[in-house]
Amino acid sequence: MQTEKWFGATGHGWVFTVDALPVAFEHKGRNGNYVFCRRDGNSWRAILIGQGNLEEAVTQGQKNPCIAAKGATHVHWRFTGGGEPMRREIDQDLRSGHPSAKAPAGCGP
Repeated sequence: MQTEKWFGATGHGWVFTVDALPVAFEHKGRNGNYVFCRRDGNSWRAILIGQGNLEEAVTQGQKNPCIAAKGATHVHWRFTGGGEPMRREIDQDLRSGHPSAKAPAGCGP
């Protein structure tokens, strides 16, 4: 299993599992954080960052025309304990640290 560490604007880093797209994501009912991304040289470029039900997010994200158009090749995901407040905190930190995930360069708000 390949992992990658994503750092937010605060400098805190979180470890994510790496899956190439397409992926059959089979972790029903598990919540966490995710990043749809692609390689940009030697680093990863975030296209969409989010949190919530991972199975739904990964399945729906693979059908999202914006994510495909921006060249996503992978989804990085992590199970996140601490409930929704913790997932939202990580989500916000990562979004702040990766402006490439925001429209128009990316697919996020």
